[in-house]
Amino acid sequence: MTDDEALHDAGEAFEVLRDEALGLFEVLAGAAAGTGAGESTRRLGAARERLAAGRLSVVVCGEFKRGKSTLLNALLGEQRPLLPVDTVIATRLVTTVAWAETESVTVVLEGADGGPEQRRAISREQIAEYVTELGNPQNVKRALLLEILTPNPRLRSGIRWVDTPGVGGMFEEHTAATMAYLPTADAVLFVADTTKPLTQSELTFLRSATTAAQVADDPDGQLYVLTRTDTVGDVAPHVQDMRAKVAAATGRPAGSVEVVPVSATAQLHWLASGDELDREVAGFDRLEAVIWSTLHRRRTTLLLGGALAELDVTAQALLGPVDTAIEALRKDGTAELATLREQIAAKQRRLQVLRQGSGAWTGELHRKVAELGGLLKRRATAGLNEVWQRVATDYMYRNEFLDDTKRLVGQITTDASMVVGGLNDLAAREASRVLAEVAARSELQLTRPRLATLPNPPVPTLAVTGGLGAADRPNRMPARLREMGWASSTGGTLGGAVGYTVGAIIGTLVAPGPGTVAGAQFGAWIVGAIGTLWGASMGWQHSRNEEAKADREARRRSLTQELAALRQGQQAHIEQELAELQTGLTQALAAELTSRIKQELESADETVKRLERQREGSVAESERRLGELRAEREPLQKAATRIAELTKSAATLAGR
Repeated sequence: MTDDEALHDAGEAFEVLRDEALGLFEVLAGAAAGTGAGESTRRLGAARERLAAGRLSVVVCGEFKRGKSTLLNALLGEQRPLLPVDTVIATRLVTTVAWAETESVTVVLEGADGGPEQRRAISREQIAEYVTELGNPQNVKRALLLEILTPNPRLRSGIRWVDTPGVGGMFEEHTAATMAYLPTADAVLFVADTTKPLTQSELTFLRSATTAAQVADDPDGQLYVLTRTDTVGDVAPHVQDMRAKVAAATGRPAGSVEVVPVSATAQLHWLASGDELDREVAGFDRLEAVIWSTLHRRRTTLLLGGALAELDVTAQALLGPVDTAIEALRKDGTAELATLREQIAAKQRRLQVLRQGSGAWTGELHRKVAELGGLLKRRATAGLNEVWQRVATDYMYRNEFLDDTKRLVGQITTDASMVVGGLNDLAAREASRVLAEVAARSELQLTRPRLATLPNPPVPTLAVTGGLGAADRPNRMPARLREMGWASSTGGTLGGAVGYTVGAIIGTLVAPGPGTVAGAQFGAWIVGAIGTLWGASMGWQHSRNEEAKADREARRRSLTQELAALRQGQQAHIEQELAELQTGLTQALAAELTSRIKQELESADETVKRLERQREGSVAESERRLGELRAEREPLQKAATRIAELTKSAATLAGR
């Protein structure tokens, strides 16, 4: 079997699994509605919607002028390149590209006088007028985001490409936009350039990018490309060097890091001319095989994992009352029936106490989240101390920073933003642990062993469970940052561009371990946290730019004194955001636990109703009722069995 055939088969297998899972949602939703299980119905609806509409967002990132847009044009495989490229810095705006039957290009613009954002339809030919620094210098058009939907067959499988501005360049807002978008990524494609040795700043960014996107522990969430290979004779030493540096930066064994060398320019020439020599030089056959095999595994893990887990929990919740009713009909003695009824009644009472919040779990939840808040604050302080130690021992001795204060402040803020990315990852992991521990103490189904090794995001969207809405989070985004083209601190526009992962409604929290999805609770937080950092840095003004550049020591002393206020401001901004995150997490986790309690209480209430209906009746009626229950149970058990089989198949497809 060829690589193309294997990739096609993997894609087809995923679609089959997804279609079957969507069908099972219909079966269980009908059963839940028939018994009045409103909480199960809502949870199923949200999980089904995420599976049906879910796309895998792949963020293309790296330092400026590494050929990211050219690479993406070549991957899209269109003879007429979609994204503008130039010999100078081109991309200044985050651009998303996804599939649709009819092409449309939409630019999202900041609303006038602080009003709602505006969406404007434009043509392909107008893209450069908004997304490039040449066409839209200093973002005078106040563009926030560009969304492209196109019937490109390479996008039909559900991949959404996200082209980002480069980091580390002269425009601080480019770095800010890229850093803010990383938490929405399901996978990261990191681009380096053969003609430019991989720098320490690139490796630092790479560590932060994989952490912010929460793919640091999953190789299927990381793709590495080395561009412009047509400019060197022997590319092997460059590949070996990049592989070793990436391995050291990410903590992975060098043998597990695959770096694919390509020439996007040669690929575009082949698309235009059909010259097979260009195709051979391009090296895109290998790149596409690596990308699609990796992303097939990744999307199977992300999109199917949580959906199948939600189906599993709901199937058991619906089967419970039926199985108990069947057991009751089989009991011979009244004492056995009385014991069974008392057990169910005791469960009802326990769940009612939990639902009313009068159980110990609410206090434990607040305590554990407060402990998490303290941990995050300590990590923030340590991280910022490391940043400023680097400033004192390294940056202050570099001429490019001493001669360009704006660049120095931008680098400091980038480093601080990377600290925020690490906090984001830690918060997500620890919140999952807190949720699991509190749920276990309350004996909720949330911690029930799963059917296979696919990870399960334990908290579904709060649009279903209830909780935080966009209006609950105050907009503290600095005016200067909004002028740069940022969305509100709720993650509104930036988040809304990537479907269910981030939006105005707080979304899926992330489970620990590999193959997890960064949730909008954290996506919204990191956008706000990074936003305040960049807003503060842009408000900082160096008052003595005219000092003689030759007097380096005096300049260092002057800058150190003046930057002290920026350091204090960074610490204060992050602590303020962490306090808000702690409040939001408490509400989000409480909402999820309350939803699970409601779901289990519905199941217990239904069990009691069925037992009451069976209290009286003749033997003949009991036999008839037993037949009805068995008939009711059959499709539920069939669905539960198929869910287990699909979970195992999905785990195999994902390579787990």
